[in-house]
Amino acid sequence: MKPLMSTAIATEKLDREELADMLGVTPNTVSGAAHGQFLCRGHAVHEWAVWHPRGNQVRYYEVPKEIIRKETTSK
Repeated sequence: MKPLMSTAIATEKLDREELADMLGVTPNTVSGAAHGQFLCRGHAVHEWAVWHPRGNQVRYYEVPKEIIRKETTSK
């Protein structure tokens, strides 16, 4: 029997300011994209958002490390 392969994607926890800096946008742009489910510089940041239990505020973003690598090497 083969062992199950993990399909988990390696992520890194970033706050709004760190994500904004990485993407080259303002923190308000990141928030607006997360709340409105818009793309931000081609990325669906709302998919990375970890929401407060009340659902009205993003606590932080779980950003795939592959995206971080691509964004930081393209600058």
